[in-house]
Amino acid sequence: MSGSNRWAKDFATSSGNLRHVLYPLEFVPDTSDAAGYAVSLAERYGATLTVMNIREHTRTSASVDEPINEPVEHWIDNHIPAQSELRTRLRFERGFGPTVEAILEFAKKSDVDMIVMPIKRLDPAIAAHLPKSDTAYEVASQAPCPVLTVRW
Repeated sequence: MSGSNRWAKDFATSSGNLRHVLYPLEFVPDTSDAAGYAVSLAERYGATLTVMNIREHTRTSASVDEPINEPVEHWIDNHIPAQSELRTRLRFERGFGPTVEAILEFAKKSDVDMIVMPIKRLDPAIAAHLPKSDTAYEVASQAPCPVLTVRW
């Protein structure tokens, strides 16, 4: 059993019903392990999985439900088995504006039960000098639901 499946099993014994998982996707190819956790949770609970990509420098007041594009199709092929029923519960969402705000806005309006996010491992000395706050920290501290962060 992989680490993500083992975690999902433990999570299943300690929580309620999980109906909607949000996975903000930074770019394709996605080399983090976070996708495995998002997929595993959605499969185990029969939940909807929303894969979200954000156009940070484009302004609009709301996220827009879009058809799945080619890079996301490759992500699906790389992370979700062809025979998985999860493919029928998969959504793609395009967010606009600041990343944190787009994720939080979508999570609130769509009743997301869990957000799964990859976080990059940074040297503390470098991280202390970064000009903007960490997206994962901001999302986790303000989210209306649990946030699972997976280091890569």
